[in-house]
Amino acid sequence: PFPLMGSIIFKIFWNEEETINDPFLRILQDPREILQASPRLKVINSALKNNNLDSSMATLCCDIIQKEFFIYMDIPEMARYFGHAVQALLEKTCEPLKRISSIAFLKEFVYCMWDQTLHDDYTLPISFVGIMDVGEFDGD
Repeated sequence: PFPLMGSIIFKIFWNEEETINDPFLRILQDPREILQASPRLKVINSALKNNNLDSSMATLCCDIIQKEFFIYMDIPEMARYFGHAVQALLEKTCEPLKRISSIAFLKEFVYCMWDQTLHDDYTLPISFVGIMDVGEFDGD
């Protein structure tokens, strides 16, 4: 992307955040609804569809979404969307912006997990007690 692309995408994403509440979390659940409600996100999604998801624009979008929209979430809040993010990666056909949002979400989820579990001694076992309820997770 050209030098100002990051600023432009950042401003578009923040405008959408103000217009549509939590568009990048909601796109994990129902991308059609968000893309119909937002012509700007639809244009970005089309541009990502025309380019490869391995492009610098896709990387830029992913980093902006992670660092601006998912960074303030805590583990219990993230746990509610974890299944949707994983499912997006498993789908054979998926809107590019949904896939990028899921990657950004999972990157931040992993960062949050490390931050919550590894504080002092890296040699101690990681305890998930009190962080999130994994008792009903069946792996499907």
